[in-house]
Amino acid sequence: MSTVTADLAEAARARTGTAATVRARYEWLWIALLALTAVAPYLSTLRYGFVYDDRPQIVENHELLSLAGIPRFFGESISKGVGFQNAAQPVFYRPLFFTQLCLTRGLFGPGPLGFHLVSLLLQVGNTLLLFFTAIWLGVSRRAAYLAGMLFAVHPVHVESVAWASASPDLMALAGVLGSLLTLLIGEASARNAVRLSWKTVSVFSFLAALFVKETALVTLPLIAVVGLFRMRARTSTLRNAAAEIAAYLGAAVFYLAARIHVLHGAVSTVTRTSWLDMARTWPTVLWFYERHLILPMHTSLLYDYDLVEHANWTAFWMPLAAVLATFAALAILLCRYRTPATLISVLLIVVPILLVLNFRVFYWGDLVHDRYLYVPSAGFCILAAMALCEMGRRFESTISPVAQRILAAALVCGMGTMTVAQAQPWKNNLLLLANAAKTAPRNIAAQILLGDELEARNNFAEAKICYELALELTPAWAPAWFAYGRTLLLTHDAEAAVQSLQRAIVLGDSPIIRVWLAVAFEATGRHAEAQSALTVAVAKDPGTLQAYADVRKRLQSSPAK
Repeated sequence: MSTVTADLAEAARARTGTAATVRARYEWLWIALLALTAVAPYLSTLRYGFVYDDRPQIVENHELLSLAGIPRFFGESISKGVGFQNAAQPVFYRPLFFTQLCLTRGLFGPGPLGFHLVSLLLQVGNTLLLFFTAIWLGVSRRAAYLAGMLFAVHPVHVESVAWASASPDLMALAGVLGSLLTLLIGEASARNAVRLSWKTVSVFSFLAALFVKETALVTLPLIAVVGLFRMRARTSTLRNAAAEIAAYLGAAVFYLAARIHVLHGAVSTVTRTSWLDMARTWPTVLWFYERHLILPMHTSLLYDYDLVEHANWTAFWMPLAAVLATFAALAILLCRYRTPATLISVLLIVVPILLVLNFRVFYWGDLVHDRYLYVPSAGFCILAAMALCEMGRRFESTISPVAQRILAAALVCGMGTMTVAQAQPWKNNLLLLANAAKTAPRNIAAQILLGDELEARNNFAEAKICYELALELTPAWAPAWFAYGRTLLLTHDAEAAVQSLQRAIVLGDSPIIRVWLAVAFEATGRHAEAQSALTVAVAKDPGTLQAYADVRKRLQSSPAK
């Protein structure tokens, strides 16, 4: 009898072990499926070229040519120069981002393939990190899978993943989720040494994220939430909770000290804007982000959003009502579901968006971008997955589990299809800027940059149309007159070019405008005035002599009018 009992027990253990092996195998299959889902919508981006900021930031950035330049990224600011923006304005302190660019160029060469591959791998990594973080926050496995799937295919990620220069958002989220996940894993251990090891990794992950992008400051309230719930569970005292976050605060202070030293201040003021103007604009910007976080229908590099000058119904009161309703819904949600997953998800949504409401750090008319929603979308996808799973549980008697899985798969496939479609304009600069001008016809940057691209392709007729539209939007803006004057000169309308370039100088003098004016004067036979304009330009910037030679050569090779 004892032999039979022992045999039965052995058989039960064998069945249990086999079941555990099968579950583990299926677990890895689901994880592989998550990774493939993150890859599928963006596989075509590996064939995309460089666009927009990529040229000055990657292609023409001589600091990326050697690994020896990496220490400089930590001690000096990196200028942003594209289109009409001021290249000398110190705006960014993102040393690890430029380190990544340098390493990517060294590994894969100067072509776009390596940079797009890195972005794709980061998207896959963030999808898996989101899944595991949701699990460790106590989210059900079913909801965690769905959260990962929604994140993998969300169309709002197109700008961040398809554009090489937007990879800081991908890297920052990886650091934020990595810091939170390693802390949660360490807290689950009963051994002090293990907890300390995981916490060390967590702090360094947070610090690395900060040196990629300032958005990583969202990690601080997330860590505070973990400490708060530990205290509620009576596994920690207030003193221990304070010690918990002290290391992260120290890392943040170290980062801020380095940032202030390099930028000569915590933030750079690019556009002087009053608090009143910003306050009037916040509701419409927040409403934009809310709609795009739920489901963006028409994504673009640029949008028609500028400062709101008057608090009217459509530009202020209606968006304000919608935003307040959303905040009320979030408050109700937090009161009803007081879990770490809920609170951390809400903080992931709200805090990064609040950080981009200081419009003084942006260029004029450049207030909103989809890439600012990459980190918030992580919290949104967790909340959405939890809500959908809760609805599925309540309607299980009406909608079978199989039907629910089919509906979830249809939702993921639909979002993935939208992502593929909305990634198409990022293939090249012309498609991207044409889409921006179509989506945001009143955005001055869209018209100027599209005109620049058309001009570079010798399509002067369409470039002139873009510049004329820009002049209608901002008739007192020097770069628009300069761009229009360039095209007039390149189409051999020298007299009109002189008038346009002189108008640009009156509105905003610069050496490069005077170089073009000198060439325009020469084309009209006014050689004394040409020499005078060139002398002034060279006195301000000796490098303009080469620019002068380049402009003359370009004019000689341009087609006849």
